[in-house]
Amino acid sequence: MRDVKKFIKAKKRKKLIKKISLMTIVVVVGVFIFLTKAPIFNIKSIVFKGNVTISNDVLLSGVSDRVGLNIFTVNQKDIKKEVLSNRYVSTVEVKRKGINTLEITITEEAPVYYINNGIELLIINNDLEVLEETDNIDGRNLVEIKGIDLSAKDDESRVDEFNSYKHILKAFYPYISKNREAIYLSSLDISNIVNIIGYIGDVEILFGDDSDIHNKMENVYRIMLDKDINIAKGYINVSFNGAPVIKVDEVKEEPTIEEGISEENGIIEDASEQGEDVEPVG
Repeated sequence: MRDVKKFIKAKKRKKLIKKISLMTIVVVVGVFIFLTKAPIFNIKSIVFKGNVTISNDVLLSGVSDRVGLNIFTVNQKDIKKEVLSNRYVSTVEVKRKGINTLEITITEEAPVYYINNGIELLIINNDLEVLEETDNIDGRNLVEIKGIDLSAKDDESRVDEFNSYKHILKAFYPYISKNREAIYLSSLDISNIVNIIGYIGDVEILFGDDSDIHNKMENVYRIMLDKDINIAKGYINVSFNGAPVIKVDEVKEEPTIEEGISEENGIIEDASEQGEDVEPVG
């Protein structure tokens, strides 16, 4: 008798489990259909965050066709790929905001370098990828890179050379991206990777190789901002361990008309220069 009762209980339990399972499936399917088909979950707006130089219109142009699609089924990977196709975008994160808004947060590529190939100006990133070709960079605070042969990128025999270029640009990037107005680094010559030369106005900076760039740049900042040294022309040599060597050249003021007039050329320039070597402590 007890066995019969156990059998009946077990059978009822199985029926209950089946009912619950069936109800669960129905509810899940119903919720899924509701979430994926209900118009309330269709994307109404796409919002961009993190863009500074790239306009919303430019970014939106590649993904605007997603408006009206379901927010839960839209392919976020495709959206990321589309936004990343803009060379000035380095990272993309896509999130759902509420029930019908997509929020896309980007990190912009911040180019600080350009190359003058004699025909046009090539704006490049740290990986030596050309982001833009232009004939005008006024107001863009970019540093000219000299001594790079971009054709090395496609030459297997010059892989090490090309990687050396990239390593140097990445080493300088944190400092150049924060170019201080008073000590604006205008160009870098890396034609010789163990004798890198930079220019701040008329001051030549001898870096040597790209090792210990942090201390080298800090020394340059300190010297350039030192009012007692007051260097406007000459050179700063930070290519070796120890105190930097400084040569301060005299900056000649343009002579007045009274000081000298050439019948043919007008103002006579004095080509002579005086300079002094200074070795600061520490």
